[in-house]
Amino acid sequence: MITVLVILGISTVAMCIMFGVKHYELKAGRQLLAVRSRTLVEKKMQSCAAVSHGVVQVAVNKHFWTGLSTFFCKKFVEKVWLHPHVRKVTTKATDVVRGKKEIKSTGPISFYLKDVSDHKNKVRAR
Repeated sequence: MITVLVILGISTVAMCIMFGVKHYELKAGRQLLAVRSRTLVEKKMQSCAAVSHGVVQVAVNKHFWTGLSTFFCKKFVEKVWLHPHVRKVTTKATDVVRGKKEIKSTGPISFYLKDVSDHKNKVRAR
């Protein structure tokens, strides 16, 4: 429990420092610190805050598996689902499904997709 409180205290102090620096930069009207390093630190601090929140939740509720599954789901979304390649593939697939992009006819096409394509052409012609 002491470790959780130490992590929580350190993350709170770091967040206060970040807010103070951002407030000073807003007053000055320009960015003073290196932007890439600051964004990296902000992402790491957010992940540390999420981990400490999960640890505190498990410590308070004493439901280890609930906390572990929540942490696993968050990490899955962060590492896999929000990966640029996965995001690109899923947006292409959803664009095809929603009809934003035409399906390239590289071979035989099913009758259903052909009917959908004919319907889209009729709607465009009107």
